Amino acid sequence: MSWLEFLRPREATHQVLLAEDTEVFRGPKGREESIRLDEWSEVSIVTTDEGPYRDDVFFLLGRLDPESGLAIPQSAEGCRELLARLQQLPGFDNQAVIQAMGSTNQAKFVCWRRATGGDR
Repeated sequence: MSWLEFLRPREATHQVLLAEDTEVFRGPKGREESIRLDEWSEVSIVTTDEGPYRDDVFFLLGRLDPESGLAIPQSAEGCRELLARLQQLPGFDNQAVIQAMGSTNQAKFVCWRRATGGDR
């Protein structure tokens, strides 16, 4: 493989579809998962040390059920629009996003947590 092949952008094999109150994630081979806004408990960004030739930034949408959630690679089509929606959450921490985007290590950056007491 020539070094020029590394300069080609990665093809998006994942897709985020935004609906009014639901995010749908379509992965390779057509697998789909969805999460409703009222199910979110936490929004985090996880970084790895595997870039730049592999996905190394993931958005995690944690559910109220701690055993499940959704991990979306930054390379997913629609991820830019997803971030814009996330930034509208009350108390969303944009500084955590900035720190995550500069990270080249394995780390987790919490950007938002659902307020206790049922606040949405």
